[in-house]
Amino acid sequence: MRKFNTIFLLLFLFQSFVYSQGSSIIENYCPFMKEVVNAKSVVYYGLDFSKIVLTDPHKYGKDQKLMKFFPAWIDDFHKEIVPDIHIKSWLHKGDNFKTELTSVQERFKLVANPWISFDNHSFGIDSLQEIIRSYQVKKNEGIGFVIVLENFNKIGEYVTAYFTFFNIESKEILWATKVSGKPGGFGMSAYWAAGIRDATKLYMNKVYFKSVN
Repeated sequence: MRKFNTIFLLLFLFQSFVYSQGSSIIENYCPFMKEVVNAKSVVYYGLDFSKIVLTDPHKYGKDQKLMKFFPAWIDDFHKEIVPDIHIKSWLHKGDNFKTELTSVQERFKLVANPWISFDNHSFGIDSLQEIIRSYQVKKNEGIGFVIVLENFNKIGEYVTAYFTFFNIESKEILWATKVSGKPGGFGMSAYWAAGIRDATKLYMNKVYFKSVN
């Protein structure tokens, strides 16, 4: 099993060098990074779309019609990056890796209306902290990991998201990194899901792996 994980990780590192030149690390807030690195377990909560904004003038006014794509983006992302295989391997927590996806991923139903805009959209760590504090999750202790989506930007052709570790009991952010990824492919579902995957690969290679090794 260890040999398989090593081979898989090497393949992932090789493949991830194809991420776009437009991808970048925007912010790395890490007041308790060592607590995350030293943790023996983690709970993965998936993708939080509750504060997403789509910047796309051509889709303006289609907010309700395009709500159907939230489940599709989640499914498309996790078809290639499977939580119990890929995320589990990358976080190095072994059999102490757990998932609780429903409680956070269904928060796309809380997205503001309208959520499609002409303008760029961003928020800071204080706003991210408010998002995390609003979580209602089953587990009451340990460390959680969630990907909080910020902006799908068609004009600039990028996706921004916060890769966030937090204390499940206190809901305090331990480590949050804002990353920009490059979308691609055809169709609303595939295009933006590719951007989330690109940002995830960049985060794992340039931030997380370097911190735990």
